[in-house]
Amino acid sequence: MSLDGSPKSPANGSQADVDVYLYCLKSLEAEGDAAALALLDPAEIATLQQIKSVTRRVELLHGRAQLRRLLASHAGLSASSIEIVAGPHGKPGAHAVGVPLLPDFNVSHSAQVLAIAIGHGANIGLDIERADPRLTPDLEGIARRQFTQTEYRQIMPQPELERLDCFFRIWTLKEAMLKAVGTGLLLPVNAVDVAGKEDRLLRSIDTGSARILVQASYLRMPRHWHLAVAREGVLGHVRIHRTGSGMWQ
Repeated sequence: MSLDGSPKSPANGSQADVDVYLYCLKSLEAEGDAAALALLDPAEIATLQQIKSVTRRVELLHGRAQLRRLLASHAGLSASSIEIVAGPHGKPGAHAVGVPLLPDFNVSHSAQVLAIAIGHGANIGLDIERADPRLTPDLEGIARRQFTQTEYRQIMPQPELERLDCFFRIWTLKEAMLKAVGTGLLLPVNAVDVAGKEDRLLRSIDTGSARILVQASYLRMPRHWHLAVAREGVLGHVRIHRTGSGMWQ
């Protein structure tokens, strides 16, 4: 942050597109585990062995393997050469020996859908969520505690089904933007206000050490699924690539 408290300029202020790849985890799992397991590093394999939840194991195994394949494709490398390392606040980044700069990425999953965003030149954030009706009894309490007053007032007058979708629109935008600044949910979700109906937002987020401009795009997916993509600085076009059938069930 500058001495006068003005927002910090992004490392690359130019507009950049983001590609979002959507996979059905059941389809990836059906292809078998051996090829995916061969791409994980020893630390990831050790973590995998400690996970008891079958769903979480599939998310880690096939999520990390598919991430390496995508990064390798974008960078012209072999997937086995990609190293995934955690940043200062736990947000992962990619490295490869002899390669000065790999694409930026972010990963999200919900139910049986894996989403991976790939971009260049600045931090990006991604969130995908299915609007689960089982959350309905707790929705007002969560919104009251964690959302801003403006967001709360936008959600609660809605009819029940629209209220659930409105809640998840706000949630995905918030999480994508906070992930883009590298804090994830280390900052409270009310650190950014995304109330309104526009699908393209520009916000200044105070991380405590800097005030960062972030632009986000919200996309309503089929069957009450919600997707938000954010980038530090200016977000270009968001291109969606879908692989695998049955992902919206």
